[in-house]
Amino acid sequence: EFEYFLWPNHETDGEIEDLLFQLIPADKIAVFDCFNKQIECLNSLKKSLPEIRIPALEEQLNYYLYTFDQKSGEKDRDYKNQEFWCLDTEKCQDLKTVVDFLKKYFDVKV
Repeated sequence: EFEYFLWPNHETDGEIEDLLFQLIPADKIAVFDCFNKQIECLNSLKKSLPEIRIPALEEQLNYYLYTFDQKSGEKDRDYKNQEFWCLDTEKCQDLKTVVDFLKKYFDVKV
């Protein structure tokens, strides 16, 4: 278990899914354009069908992995798979901040 809550810039609210979304490679981000169209459509039905549930970012990320036949269970996910996650800290400042923090305080090899 990890008893600390980390958000990279200490200024904005966020969830780990916000960071994961930033790590989607450019060649796969178009999948989320499809999700956004679906969410737009569902939102348009909200008045007539108020029970409709709009998928949160966590669910969209799960479906993103499912779309590419990746395991959907969190324990089984490979967050190091660079085909699905851009882990270049030079391209994502928030990721760099988290990595630097982990290295500094936890003697973690990343």
